[in-house]
Amino acid sequence: MKKALKIFGITLGSIIGLMVVVVGVALWLLLTPERLTPIVRDVAKEYVACEHEIGKVEWTFLSTFPRCGLNIGSIVVINQMPGAKGDTVLAAPKLLATVDIAELLQEKLHIYELRIPDVEANIFINEAGKSNLDIFNIAPDTTSVEEDSTVLALPFKDIRVDALHVSAKQVSMVSMCDTIDVAVAGMSLDAQVESMDDMHVQLAVASADVAMQGVEYAKGLSISLDIPAAVDMETIGIQLRQAQLAVNQFGINIDGWLNFQEKITMDMHLSLQEWQISEVLALVPPTLLSSMEGITADGVVSLDAHAKGVYSNQSMPVVDAHVVLQDGEGKYAEWPYTFSALALDAALHLDMQNPSQTKVDIRDLRASTGRSKIEGKGQVTDLLGDMQIDVATKCNVLLADAKYFLPKDMTLDGRVKGDVKIQIGLNDLIAMELERGKILGDLRLEGIHYTADSMDVILPNNKLRLQIPN
Repeated sequence: MKKALKIFGITLGSIIGLMVVVVGVALWLLLTPERLTPIVRDVAKEYVACEHEIGKVEWTFLSTFPRCGLNIGSIVVINQMPGAKGDTVLAAPKLLATVDIAELLQEKLHIYELRIPDVEANIFINEAGKSNLDIFNIAPDTTSVEEDSTVLALPFKDIRVDALHVSAKQVSMVSMCDTIDVAVAGMSLDAQVESMDDMHVQLAVASADVAMQGVEYAKGLSISLDIPAAVDMETIGIQLRQAQLAVNQFGINIDGWLNFQEKITMDMHLSLQEWQISEVLALVPPTLLSSMEGITADGVVSLDAHAKGVYSNQSMPVVDAHVVLQDGEGKYAEWPYTFSALALDAALHLDMQNPSQTKVDIRDLRASTGRSKIEGKGQVTDLLGDMQIDVATKCNVLLADAKYFLPKDMTLDGRVKGDVKIQIGLNDLIAMELERGKILGDLRLEGIHYTADSMDVILPNNKLRLQIPN
């Protein structure tokens, strides 16, 4: 019995060994680089419409065991367009894709890992919106396929990618129609694709420069993205699901959808983690800070915003935001005051199509300067024009802190406490043309000492009804 089993085992092993040798020889004959490379190049010619080059293609087994890998020596895509910085759209020195032979035999392409290191890419969009990325035959002529049986077709029932990793030395994008110029250095991209409805993309950029309409908006920014998403190729849309973006140390959480057909349409929800204002302003180009000339500000700000609408050269989305400021400080160069302990809780409505409708609802505002404090709530309208202030305040003001607004020969000491309602334009308030607005207050005077024109008056503690104009 042992002898029979031994003979059976040797025979079975010999048969299996012979099958392995036969399959191995068949694979070697069919899938050597000399045979496989032309097959891949022929498939690429069918689907890539522009000039391109593909290096030697070979299977790897030992380095990717137990699966097999497809190694492509190099890929270069060339698409000439007038106005572009160069003709090369994409250059990659290497591509490695790891697949399962058993699934290939079932006509399924399951890519377990796809690695493309050291990519260089140059994206260009002309004034008409045509891109040098338009390189694929998206809709081949089905009639010609039926008439010509030699035309190649993808031999897979299903395609799936478990892990994609791309690293890039440099990527540039120039859009003439949007006047955008972007240069990126040191980028890595990782992605997992279960389906078009279940994708996860992670992007890291070491340095990014961004310019729009000749204005430099960013220089040397580091960027990271973590995006769970669903993509609709028919509508060119993307649904973001709790995506996270970080620019330098500043984080943003994002939910919502974007559509890129013709114009960028969006319905997005954004929330900022706590940002230090001085650190943010340090990143903003000076040309964008002209409206803040003479104003210094700091503090910790957080924001929760909803943006809905169309972004284009002619339109901007409508933004509704909830803003919270803590530990704020501020100073206006024209005034000898430094405001501290600034706190703000406000709702912003920003509509660039209807600037007069842009406003801020102040739910809570607190500030201190010197030995004076003020609290308030109300509304500021027409933010992009002549700002109109309509607020109700509670004040505790040391009159000596108001010396700047008094005639030089006047001294006023003491303290004023109470409620003041103010309706006035910001420009009128800055110019102290108070009669152009409306100010109504119920105040309590404490320790008032008034000196002017050789007069020295001490007023008793009393209540005062303030009304401007009378």
